[in-house]
Amino acid sequence: MRLINKYELQMPTGLSSWTKLRLNWIDESKIALIPAGQTATVKLDPLADKNAKTLVIKVPITDKTYYLVENRQKVDIDQNIPTTGVLILYCDDSIYECHQGKAPVKIMDANPSVPYLNDATFDIGKKDRYVDTKNNVAIILQKKDGLSYQIQITSADRAK
Repeated sequence: MRLINKYELQMPTGLSSWTKLRLNWIDESKIALIPAGQTATVKLDPLADKNAKTLVIKVPITDKTYYLVENRQKVDIDQNIPTTGVLILYCDDSIYECHQGKAPVKIMDANPSVPYLNDATFDIGKKDRYVDTKNNVAIILQKKDGLSYQIQITSADRAK
C-alpha cells in the first residue's frame, strides 16, 4: 500500500501482463498471438477483468524479443492506476535482470513529458498508435467499446 497522506492509504495497482505471463496466471486461450509482419484486429479486454476473453496481445519479433499489449482500466485491482488506456511493453527474454541500464521489460511511454510513467497509456483521442519502424511493427487503437479496445496489429510499412 502507498501512503497518500497520514490518514489515507492507497492500494497498489495490479501486475503487468509480462509478470502474469511469467507466473502462468494468464490462460493461453486469453493471449492473442500475432507474429510481426502479419495484420490482425483484436478486441482487447481489461487486464484485470476476470471474465475477459482476450487479456493480452503478444507480437513476437525474434525468439527472445516481443511486444505485449495490455488494456489497463480502473477495475478490480487496477482501481488506483494513474491513467487508463493501452500499455505497450517491449520485452527481451535475453535480459535476466535490471542491470547497467538494461531491463527485461520496457514500457513504451505514450507521453514521456509526464514523469514516472503517469500518462504512459495510449488511447483514442490522445495518442492512438505506436510504430516501430526498426522491427516493422505497428499497434493501432481503432476504437473503444465500453472498457475494451479494438486494436490492429500490422507492419509499420502498412500503418496508415
